[in-house]
Order: sequence, then structure tokens, then C-alpha cells
Amino acid sequence: MGVTSSIVIVGGGAAGLTLATVLAAAPQAARGGARVVVVERDWARVRRRRWSYWTDEGDDDPFAALAERTWARLRLVDGDGELLLPLERYRYRTVRGEALVTQLDGLAGVERVDGAVAEVVDGAEGARVLLDDGRALDAAWVLDARPATIALGGPPSAPRLTQRFWGLVLEADRDAFDAGAVTLFDLRPSQGEAFRFGYVLPLGERHALVELVTTAPAHARDRLAPDAALAAWLVEAFGALEAHVHDDEQGASLLTARRFRRRAGARHLRVGVAGGRIQPSSGYGFRRALEDARAIARSLARRGHPFALPRARLRDRLLDAVLLEVLAHEPARAAPIFSRMLRRNPIERVLRLLDGRAGWREILAVAASLPPWPFVVGLARHTARALRLLRAPPPRPALPPPGS
Repeated sequence: MGVTSSIVIVGGGAAGLTLATVLAAAPQAARGGARVVVVERDWARVRRRRWSYWTDEGDDDPFAALAERTWARLRLVDGDGELLLPLERYRYRTVRGEALVTQLDGLAGVERVDGAVAEVVDGAEGARVLLDDGRALDAAWVLDARPATIALGGPPSAPRLTQRFWGLVLEADRDAFDAGAVTLFDLRPSQGEAFRFGYVLPLGERHALVELVTTAPAHARDRLAPDAALAAWLVEAFGALEAHVHDDEQGASLLTARRFRRRAGARHLRVGVAGGRIQPSSGYGFRRALEDARAIARSLARRGHPFALPRARLRDRLLDAVLLEVLAHEPARAAPIFSRMLRRNPIERVLRLLDGRAGWREILAVAASLPPWPFVVGLARHTARALRLLRAPPPRPALPPPGS
């Protein structure tokens, strides 16, 4: 494989579209004059998706003009009733895949390709992306968002949770939704076997995306059928509601504090879900995808390669690890913890914490508002696992085969 001037992004989801947008906006010299090729096997599905996120960037948010809706209020619903959470610097936005794909088509130096990737062949001076229909794309760099390529480091016994969501886009026969506030957490559906909550993204008084989200250990099976659980929560939240279903969506994300091995080869980098860009403490990934895209663009401009990326701070990894220990071993405590966190702290302090951007003062203030015992136990579990790893004997070198 010879040197080529293409950056191939595998996957047209949130990470792929964000990367393409950021790289297209960078000066050509910053990316070595390379064109950007985005490969996706199902662009129709991408167009139907919505991605939501909170941001305090204001006019610097590159997706503000594309947002389908923007909100200045969030809502918590729990056993004590409803609590409206007004935002100050922050805004909560949702962007449709249709808008992102349309923008992508208008960007100079960016090309969309339909196809499923069968293999990435890595080389010292270039890579080749092989599609399942026999086509091949040569690349200077491959940025790969396929979840199937995830590779983890760290202790295998560390918690691995799966966050699953089932959602419907509904149009009700009456005014049923508060169009001015996103219900970030409806904690009433929470069960003992898993952390479960409802989410309402209102697109109008009669139009909303409603989701039921479940977080449980990756090996566990949710005993509740998702359709039945979603229907039961909708009745609890909105009563008898006649509604037309315009669309449905479902998905799953891996939540873990283990290290994601991002470099897959000399010319191959994992991004998005595969690169560990899902925030373990919240399950959100759009904002982290944007920050990662900017870091990749900086690395290409300054180093000539995409691998000079910042590592997560030890402090943030520890906070994520302890929370995941609680969710894995004591899921019944999760709903009360999130309820107290949101009721006893300014919402923007909580958002900074969930983003990994809070300072020590804010972290300690949130910690003081929560019951300490679950986190003490979680920290003890995490520490014991780390000590076992340190005390484990080093692996023995492999013996050569007989006769070699």
C-alpha cells in the first residue's frame, strides 16, 4: 500500500459525523490536505437518529445552528414529585441525524460512502479499508467507530455494565408533554435488579421521544420484557394516552472504567464507542465525541498523526470506577443517589461532574450531599481489585515449542 491522502472514518454515527465536521472545518494543511471519507452501511438509519447533549459553549457550539430543539430547563421526577432544574450557562440540545448528514453533504473535501466494512488492513505507510462488496479504500489514517472492534485493558474483573434503551417517537391525541423541559430522569420505574429510569425529550406539547433506560451488569439478563416495561412506565407517567408511533429506536452502550485500547495499528485508531467515548457515569457520548474530534484534529495538525490524545485523569477514572461498582453491586441504591444528587446540588454542578469537568471543591460538595456508605464499599471493592492485580505474579514467558 502506498501513501494516500484520505482519512477514512468507519461509521456514520455521532462520532463519525462529528469527526467529519471538525476535520472538514480544519485548515487543509492541518490534515495534510487529506480528503475525508465517511463509510456507513445504513445511512437511512443514521438520518432517523437523534443525539442529545448539554453544553455551555454558547455560540462556539458547532452544532447549535443544526439543533432541532434547545432547552433551558431539565426535570427530575422521583418519589417526592417533580423538580424543575433551570439552566444558566448550559443548554440542552438535540440534533437529528438528517441535519448532520445534510450538512456533511455540503462540506468541501468530504465524501460519503455506502457500504459495510469487512476488514481494515493496516500498513506502515497507509491502510486499506475493505468493504464487503469487494471495494477497497486506501487511507492515510483510519478512524474506526465500530463497537465490534472494542479492546479493553485493565483488570478483567472490573465492572462492565450495559446501558440499554428502548424508545418511541410518539404523537399524542392531546397535550401530554411539557415542551419547555427535558425529563432527564424519571426514577419511578427503578427496580432492585437494575438501575432503570425514564427519559422524555419533548418535541412539542403532543410530540416527544420517550425512552426507558436500563443499566445492569453486561452478563445480566433483564427479567422485564422491554416493551412491557416501557408501556408500564408510560402509563405511570402519562396515564391513558392514545398516541401514534412515528418511529422507534433502541440501542446499547458499554459502560466501564477499564482502559480502552485506542490504537489498533500503525494507521488505525478506534474512536466513538470503540474508543471509550461513552461517559461511564452518564452514558452520554455526543459531547465527548466532539472533544475527541477536536483533539484528533490538533494531533494531526501538530504531530502529523491522530494518536497524540489526552488521557483521562486518574481522578475521573476513579470516580467513574466507584460509581460503576455501586451500579453493579447495589443497583437499588442508584435511584436514591441520583435523586439526592440532583435535589441537593445546582444542576450545572452535577453536569460538570458527569462531564468530568468539576473541580475538587465541586466534587466534595456533591459527595457531601450523598450517602457515604455505598461509595465507601465501592471504593473498597475497587481498591481490593487493584491490590490483587499488583500482587499477582507476572506472567511467565512462553516456552519455545519442542525442537525449536
